[in-house]
Amino acid sequence: MTLREEVTKKRQEYFATATKKEKIAYLIQYYGIRTILICIAALFIGSWIYHLITDPDRILTGTFVNYNLYDTTLNIDELEKDFLSAQKIDESEYMADFLTNITIVQSEEATGQQNDQTLYTQIASGVLDFAVADIEVLKNYAYGYHFADLTTILSKEQIEYFEPYFLYVDIAVMEERQEKHEEIPLPDMRNPEAMENPLPVLLDISNCPIIQEIYGENSSDICYGIIRKGEHRDNAIKFLEYLSVNQ
Repeated sequence: MTLREEVTKKRQEYFATATKKEKIAYLIQYYGIRTILICIAALFIGSWIYHLITDPDRILTGTFVNYNLYDTTLNIDELEKDFLSAQKIDESEYMADFLTNITIVQSEEATGQQNDQTLYTQIASGVLDFAVADIEVLKNYAYGYHFADLTTILSKEQIEYFEPYFLYVDIAVMEERQEKHEEIPLPDMRNPEAMENPLPVLLDISNCPIIQEIYGENSSDICYGIIRKGEHRDNAIKFLEYLSVNQ
């Protein structure tokens, strides 16, 4: 007789003489935890499937760094909805997700480093489609080749319109940093004439009314970058156009 057969026989013998109360106790002892775990797993999977079917598809994800530092009346949820409305996109089927959870304050070293790492993870992994932040915050990411070359993703008409707002990295400096594996001074992103091989990767959006409403008097150095690994590049470009309507 195999072990399985022996266990089955003993169980049958037990149930033949056990009372109703003892049978229930036995079932709870041997099958209760397993049943509970199966029920929990079923609920989790059912909830996941439900949200997968019913939740709107995310078509744009971006971050506004230091949003929480300023007393703004602009509701970020309303900004998401207004952008979708401007694009004539049904918000019951699609959603834009604008994050405001990253604060980078240069004078608070520990906090700045922690949030800087969070921003790096989001940018490098392609979770974000765009980032809005101070030029000095995004400059290092730009030299890490995390933002798209604007001349390759914008149309000819868009390049002509946005060119006055281009911010550049110097490819020569980028290559030197990679070759030497050390930090070297970075040139002024607004001055491509002083660069050996300038490449436009960010845009100065300081004059955008929405940006001024968010950042107030601190908006003079705010820029916009389209993440190179982002999944929704076309919509990131559309949001740039949306921001720049009155620029």
